[in-house]
Amino acid sequence: MHQVFLSSTARDLTAYREAVTDAIHRMDGFHCVRMEDFGARAAQADDFCQAKIAACNVAVFIIGLCYGSNPKGAKESYTQREYLAANKAEKDRLVFLSAKGVYYEGYDREPDRLWKKQQAFRKTTQ
Repeated sequence: MHQVFLSSTARDLTAYREAVTDAIHRMDGFHCVRMEDFGARAAQADDFCQAKIAACNVAVFIIGLCYGSNPKGAKESYTQREYLAANKAEKDRLVFLSAKGVYYEGYDREPDRLWKKQQAFRKTTQ
């Protein structure tokens, strides 16, 4: 069974996450690994997600316009940290960027500081 880690901000991309999860589960021999299925854990979410990425075969990233939250004390968002973890673990990555200048359903503009951080992150994934 091929394990596929799904990463994105959840607040604005829930519908897209569901569509990708359904598509992965319809493929024979593939299983989607995503935060919605993790349940309560004693481990820190950041550490747990990075361990999950290391155990997966591939990571799928949906990169929208929202930066999202970051672990306490970290400079990067959860999604950005997951992207960096996949790079470090040399995992195959599929990156889907929302269209530039197109505002999708669920999008809610974050403060300028986070907007700028997300724009910089988007550039590193291209």
